[in-house]
Amino acid sequence: MKLNFLFFAAATLNLPFASGSIRVNEEHHSVPRNKHSSRQDAPGSIRVNEEHHSVPRNKHSSRQDAPHGTVQHGTKHGDLDGRLFGLCENQLHPIENHHGEESAICKTGSSDSADHLTVMSYNIFMIFCLGPLMCEPWEDRFARAPRLPLWFTDRNDDIVFFQEMLSNNEAIKDGMLEAGFCGQTTSNVETLGSGLGIFTKFEILETKFIEWCGFCYDSPACLSFENFADKGVLYAKIKHTDGSIIHAFNAHTESDSDGDKHSTRIGQFQRMKGFIDSLNIPEDEAVVMGGDLNEDYYCTSKYNSDCPDENTALCSDHAYFDEMLGILDASTADWEDTGNGMYSYNSVLNELLATKYDEFGHGCVEHYLTLDYMLYSKNHKKPNLDKSSCHVERAVDPETNYDLSDHNPVACTYDFSNDETPDTPIYVTVSSIKCIDRDDNWYWQDDEIVVAIDSKQVWPGPDPSDHWATFDTGVRMELTTDDKAMLERNIQDFPVYCLRELDLGNNNYDHIGCKQWDPSELFSDMNALLPSKTLVWDNGPGKYEIVFEFAH
Repeated sequence: MKLNFLFFAAATLNLPFASGSIRVNEEHHSVPRNKHSSRQDAPGSIRVNEEHHSVPRNKHSSRQDAPHGTVQHGTKHGDLDGRLFGLCENQLHPIENHHGEESAICKTGSSDSADHLTVMSYNIFMIFCLGPLMCEPWEDRFARAPRLPLWFTDRNDDIVFFQEMLSNNEAIKDGMLEAGFCGQTTSNVETLGSGLGIFTKFEILETKFIEWCGFCYDSPACLSFENFADKGVLYAKIKHTDGSIIHAFNAHTESDSDGDKHSTRIGQFQRMKGFIDSLNIPEDEAVVMGGDLNEDYYCTSKYNSDCPDENTALCSDHAYFDEMLGILDASTADWEDTGNGMYSYNSVLNELLATKYDEFGHGCVEHYLTLDYMLYSKNHKKPNLDKSSCHVERAVDPETNYDLSDHNPVACTYDFSNDETPDTPIYVTVSSIKCIDRDDNWYWQDDEIVVAIDSKQVWPGPDPSDHWATFDTGVRMELTTDDKAMLERNIQDFPVYCLRELDLGNNNYDHIGCKQWDPSELFSDMNALLPSKTLVWDNGPGKYEIVFEFAH
């Protein structure tokens, strides 16, 4: 069993164990409720042989039988080649559709049309205590589990993604059913699996699951402690009451618990994109994707210092976040501050998170990150962004007002109606590139510069082995008319431009910088379209200035 191996791994690697009210063992200690009374309460290749599938079968034996419930059992197939020591034992839990059951209270959702969709991602912190994990004792998780679904009772969310659903699953599923979520699927049974769950008020037709572990030999996460938990992507094909199909992808990627793991997440995003592409989803159907994606929008590290004022940026101009969007061919609606700030991981707002850091002896408990997202696919049915938005929620126990998880939920409302006349298109391209400073350490790192758009190399050609540009320091390269045409994109597609330096010796590359353009950034105070914008990127292999041009 994987769990036994994890204890072996913890002992072998001499992983640290901590003490306190939130503990890494199962001793009987309580997490203080409302401890911080002085705190202010703020309002692409893919290996398909590692997939898991669920198809309609019979009623799940661990749930109470009902006359019209539909439960679908999952199977796993594939060989052991893609698994680390044969540990990838993720069990795809049966689909549960309780629509039509006499005892079920199935709610109808936010709208009678799939053109209006409310979706949420929520890491619920139901992790078991093992190794260096900061967790709650089992009795506190046991008490919190049935309280968590109560928060959803009077809400109008259509689809909810859970991560870290690794204990007390039946209490959570039963509670979500009582809250009106009659469509349910998870990718695990308690401590086994990824801890992912999808809950919806509509019928689930099909599910699949892929795990990062199946990608093990191609990923730097192969020997990561987190890789022993079968995190990955859970997919659900959902049928709205109006007959429309919605495709939902819930993911939990590698965290920065052991340093900057952006390169690991890049491989996971590539695998996720390959998984989405493999399903051949029609372009006129909506695709939402999200979860605890662990790419901080603000690109800061919470582990290099106890206090955020001393934190150093891992990238500039949201480059990690923009690179993630480029790989996934995804984007997001504008975020709004509805009273809970803009951080999904906020130890000043969230008392449970503050308690976690207090109990583990951190001198400064102020942590601000945005790690959780609900995105839409740019290759499928697109939302009307003028009518769509995202925001951070605060989920608290209705009785104690104490936070129900260490993360705050992120909710988005997407409007997929197409009842407005499209705006006059705006086009963006690159007009010039200048090398300000460069790092020429070895021959194979000798300044081979390319431009990629939405994760695909475009300029000066698509083939990394044959196409790249070399720059002299201090010299600006003006791009030709043909170059500009090659790099031109419609701004309404939210293209992500990345400047890369190739490492031909290793068939790899480093990002100098990335930028996803948003139409709202392109106008002056007088509402006139700006002719150009200049960015300076300095994220490692050299410092470059890149000029973008805009035109109708």
